[in-house]
Formats: sequence, structure tokens, C-alpha cells
Amino acid sequence: VRAAGETILAEGASAKAIYVLRSGRAHVERKHLGRGIAFAELRAGEVFGEISFLERSRASGSVIADARAEVEVLDRALIEELLSVPAVAAAFYRTLALALARRLRETGALLPPLLAEDAQRFHDL
Repeated sequence: VRAAGETILAEGASAKAIYVLRSGRAHVERKHLGRGIAFAELRAGEVFGEISFLERSRASGSVIADARAEVEVLDRALIEELLSVPAVAAAFYRTLALALARRLRETGALLPPLLAEDAQRFHDL
């Protein structure tokens, strides 16, 4: 259980697990010019840390609880054991693909306002 304001996963941390937000709310942010910029919201039932886990890379952003949050941590050993069952592996990867597709769509929706802001900033120079 994490308190509001508590970091669940820190940007740059080694990804040794996949996380499931069981209850509560959180947001994802990245450091930019010394401060955290929030760019995604997470609700109960959502998974995070999966990209870094799959790539065996470091977390590309921090996940911070917005309210009291219950988080389940699925470590690499457990996931690899589950993925040894073909039906479970298929369901796992399908779920990840759908989650990533939704996030890509949401991120794409952010681009037009950001591009317009950049164009205005360039025009003002």
C-alpha cells in the first residue's frame, strides 16, 4: 500500500517486475529541466512497468500515487513461470498489446496541442 504522493516506481530504476494498480490512482511523469512533467494517469486495474520489464531496461518515467494506492508486484520469476503455459502467455501478450495500443492512442492525442504550442512559441520569436 502506498500513500498519496509516494513514488511507486522511480524513473531510471531497474525494471525487475511488472506492477498492477489494484486500487487508487497514480500518474506517470518524466523529469524535464529539473521538474516532473505528468503525462499519463493510471486507474485501478492498470499495469505499468511492462515496457522496461520486457526490454530489461530502466524505467522511463516515475509512477506516483495520487491517492492511497494498493499495488501488486509481479516479479520476473513469477512472470516467466506463468509464461511457460502457452495459453497464459498468449493472454498475457494480448493484454499488453491492447494496453500499449491504448496508451499510444492517448499519447498521439496529446501531440496536436503540443505541436500548436511549439508553433506559437516559434512564431513569437
